[in-house]
Amino acid sequence: MTEDEIKKYRCMNSLLGKMRFNLRIRMLQYGIPSIKAAYLSILGAKIGNDVMITHGNTIDSIFSEKISIGNNTIIGMGSSVFAHEILDGELRVGEVNIGKNILICVGAVILPGVSIGDNSILSLGVLASDVEANTFVIGLPEPIRHPFSRKTKSNAKRKLEKTPFTLFDWRKFRDPIIALINNILLEIQKSPRIPNSLRKEILRAVGVKIGKGLIIVPNVNIDGWFPELIKTGDDSVIKRHSVSATYEGIIGGFRKGKIIIGKNVMISPSAGLLPGIEIHDNAEILPYAFVVSDVTENIQVEGILARKVGEVFNFEEFTDQLFNYSQDVWDEMKKSK
Repeated sequence: MTEDEIKKYRCMNSLLGKMRFNLRIRMLQYGIPSIKAAYLSILGAKIGNDVMITHGNTIDSIFSEKISIGNNTIIGMGSSVFAHEILDGELRVGEVNIGKNILICVGAVILPGVSIGDNSILSLGVLASDVEANTFVIGLPEPIRHPFSRKTKSNAKRKLEKTPFTLFDWRKFRDPIIALINNILLEIQKSPRIPNSLRKEILRAVGVKIGKGLIIVPNVNIDGWFPELIKTGDDSVIKRHSVSATYEGIIGGFRKGKIIIGKNVMISPSAGLLPGIEIHDNAEILPYAFVVSDVTENIQVEGILARKVGEVFNFEEFTDQLFNYSQDVWDEMKKSK
């Protein structure tokens, strides 16, 4: 950290600096991917060819010159790239080097000083250390490194619609104007100032099928390209910073799929849902779970990748059993008299 870096950070805390900072952040969140990449380059970042920056990202706009992104890299919905942080009251600045042909998935967070090798995929989580080339990586709280090989196969349990396109052909499978409008509305619904009833109406307007009694809190990330593929059941709860993605594809072409959430389902904070899955009634997705296949009824799942860890407490069944047990005891007591 240099004196110039400290001075630059302090300038951003002035009134004019905060206005400039907020403008930069919004310009990197909305709009056409190629324009956002060009704007990031103007801010000083080293940007390769065919870099796609999707919607809802948070990219460091104070120390953008510390960021480099290689050719054919995709920064997915709701992901974050930081070149500075505050720890114990101290400003820390570090270079972020993102290589070529990299997919940064929804909800991923890259911290300062991290380098990611070519041809890698970064999944949901916080990345705080370097990644070698040709690696599938999951960040904190459950760090995993898995080298790619020719034997690696896609998950066949999900119901996905395959296309002959890649994500770089996005204009061929989605009207840019519709995608932009969807993304803006979905960003508005994340605001904590909006009541739950209005939030649900905004979601209906972009095509999400909303069940009765749904509770969806602020700062939930909903896919802006195909929100119409999401369906929620009655009386479910979706909590903050969870991510629902209805498209994917950097390896093996572009794919999309439905996300079906049943009745009385709990989607906990920072959970990630991939396309082509169904979460059945009364299930509970615990915090930071990364759901890559269907979740059966009445179970809890957690972890990356999500796996069963328990069963959901069924209050009605419990009371029925308790009442029947009490009745049996009472009958025995009467007989003993």
